Amino acid sequence: MNRPPLDARFTAPRGAPEGRGWHHSTVLSGPMLPELVADHARARDTGHRVAAASLLFCQYVNQVTGPVLARCFLEDRIVDASAANTWIHIAGGRLDNAAFASDAADDRPRDDTTMGWLVERMLDENFAPAIEAWHRITRVGRRTLWGNVASGIATAMRSISWTQDDPARYLTDTAGLLDRHPRTRDLCGVADLPAGDSRWQVHHRRTCCLMYKTGDGSFCATCSVLPAQERAARTHRMVDAAAARWCSPAR
Repeated sequence: MNRPPLDARFTAPRGAPEGRGWHHSTVLSGPMLPELVADHARARDTGHRVAAASLLFCQYVNQVTGPVLARCFLEDRIVDASAANTWIHIAGGRLDNAAFASDAADDRPRDDTTMGWLVERMLDENFAPAIEAWHRITRVGRRTLWGNVASGIATAMRSISWTQDDPARYLTDTAGLLDRHPRTRDLCGVADLPAGDSRWQVHHRRTCCLMYKTGDGSFCATCSVLPAQERAARTHRMVDAAAARWCSPAR
């Protein structure tokens, strides 16, 4: 059966990159951050700096979680996603790629111990200190930023599940990942919906990323600001569209 492929953000260079636009991840928590937020606000056509900061942080989370979780669940590789090991590419007011100086180990089994280590490196040693810095510098609420982390994990895992013959394959793993950290627990719900010949993994946010405050005023499909009925309808449409496109037999 055909299944949706992963996009480019699920791959990342290995090794400390060189070249224009690459920076160590710690620049996102220092004096450069206000300028980056201003650039992102212009790119998003919004004067709402808090919304721009929240969405810029979403990009950082997405660029980190995508390749880390893809390597973990599709390759059985455990990546060190601590801030010290993470590099980010910045271009045009956007964060469009991440790189990791080294893998933790190529052949460590994916078990409870290694998953705990992965979550500790990615959340406690990367996202948690970044959130404190972003909250202090940009005044985005901590719950908003942690909600972006939870949603980023759930979105990455949904995309990874959708590449499988069972597009809800990693539903239980997703719930387990979110439950491993007290700050992501209960910030994003996961479920599966029937469409075509399968059940498809979905999720819904319990916090808002503030995207509706940007220039086009749009809402994401899982936005917590939307009425529950509208949010459910958007999610069903997304799944139905995926099933209609990808459930035909492979040629």
